[in-house]
Amino acid sequence: MQTVAVIPAYKPDDKMVSLVKELKEENFDILVVDDGSGEAYSTFFEQVEPYAVVLHNPHNMGKGATLKNAMRALCEHFPNAEYFVTADSDGQHLVKDICRVREQLQAGREFVLTVRGLKGNVPFRSRFGNSLSRIVFSMLTGHYLHDNQSGLRGFKVEYIPWLVNVEGDKYDYEMNVLMFIDRQKIRITEVPIETVYLDGNSSSHFNPVKDTIRIYKKMFKTASATLISFANIQLCLILITIFLGWNSWLRTVPMVYMVSAMVCWFLNKFFIFRKVHYQITGRFFLFAAIRFSIVMSICYPFKLLGWPLFLAHSLAVIIAAPIEYFLLKLIKPGSWRR
Repeated sequence: MQTVAVIPAYKPDDKMVSLVKELKEENFDILVVDDGSGEAYSTFFEQVEPYAVVLHNPHNMGKGATLKNAMRALCEHFPNAEYFVTADSDGQHLVKDICRVREQLQAGREFVLTVRGLKGNVPFRSRFGNSLSRIVFSMLTGHYLHDNQSGLRGFKVEYIPWLVNVEGDKYDYEMNVLMFIDRQKIRITEVPIETVYLDGNSSSHFNPVKDTIRIYKKMFKTASATLISFANIQLCLILITIFLGWNSWLRTVPMVYMVSAMVCWFLNKFFIFRKVHYQITGRFFLFAAIRFSIVMSICYPFKLLGWPLFLAHSLAVIIAAPIEYFLLKLIKPGSWRR
């Protein structure tokens, strides 16, 4: 079962050369893509040419665009490949961990996401950024991942046709891929790996401001159906508050949630995820029911206090959020899909 190691590289150093040589010793086929590093870095790519297929972007296009270019070329250069693993060129992904991802794929896993132990001597920006993205991702998708920013991942080659159509050309691409995997019947296997940050992660080309904004902008765009659905709930509850108050709230609020859920499904199915096999499972409906029950239970004390329905619901959603997040952390990612 042929597995290709895909390595996007921008202004690399000797660590990329060492990584490629070690991967070759582990019988990997290797595809390296130079993301417009420039003439000053050509010697590093020349050193790996005996061990890997090396492609060159005409200019710096970003990690997402580079990964997609690699995927488009992968089947041409390695027609018998069944799996591929994406790894960084800066030495932060150890060969032993890359091999572990390959082992999981060859054991039949559908998608492998590695998890770094973000403890100890970890740069603050990495620790904070990962914590924040875990929270936002969980609230938007209803699913919890221990590390959604790790670049060491394993895929089936058969996923390439939809992977190359996922939006994002920079670091936002990798997060957006997770949003798309979440909406398909693809089981996620999380694999813990060793955390390596060299020189305070100084080799990273990640811009804490620009790239963070880009990631969240793309995340919210992909989750726009969820946001529209939530806005629809709020608008309907404002109207109900004005015209009905708490009268029949045990009927009207569930009806609003059901209609909003149908709107969300329609937008996702026929617009946002129209190019993939969009699916939702019974587990999704179960957790939605649990979320709704929590919100309704929190609303009831506010009813007794005589608060307006809309305000009570808004506060209930805020109070319920950390409860939902805690419950999500208890659910294993691999159990989402079956």
